Amino acid sequence: PPGIPTEEVNDFLQSHLNHFPALEAAAEEFSKQIGLKPDDIYHAMSDYLLSQHGVRIRYVTPEEDGGAVRRFDREGHELVLSESLPRSSRKFQIAHQIALLTQSDVLDEITEAAEFKTDEARALARVLLANYYAGAVVMPYGRFMDSVRACRYDIELLGNRFGVSFEQVCHRLTTLRRNGNEGIPFHFVRADIAGNIYKRFSASGIQIS
Repeated sequence: PPGIPTEEVNDFLQSHLNHFPALEAAAEEFSKQIGLKPDDIYHAMSDYLLSQHGVRIRYVTPEEDGGAVRRFDREGHELVLSESLPRSSRKFQIAHQIALLTQSDVLDEITEAAEFKTDEARALARVLLANYYAGAVVMPYGRFMDSVRACRYDIELLGNRFGVSFEQVCHRLTTLRRNGNEGIPFHFVRADIAGNIYKRFSASGIQIS
């Protein structure tokens, strides 16, 4: 129904075919700037946060995290992450924070152009766009697309090659819509154990209820 934040954001992603060229370009430029490689991307991004933004990364135990896997302490200049996060998610959360620190204007420009009906939808879209940038940093478009073709969409192999999770690869595969260098137009559905769909994307435009 119109006005529900999650539905607004789903429609927003669908209208863009889950592809945002400005974020792709920014992520590839950042990857080149600090020489990101899959084997050392964690340390490269951590060093970047500290040297360029004065932000340290601190890990807390599950007993200390208060149920939040990630928290940014702006005054203390700390990105606080839970030890419960696997390494692939730690890299993703660091890249997400870099998006918020360096791509704020781009995130604002995209969300403002979408003309969301609710502030909740605008805030949710901003988070998803920061996640999008994080995925594009960890799996840069050109390098990832070359690997996709070379291994014929072997999701497990791609995860091993880029040090990411199965689901992160699946997300990234739905974003490969660069003009002249497109991937297969996949559909994406995530459901809970009861079968309720709470995340979906259709690259072909077919409606998924």
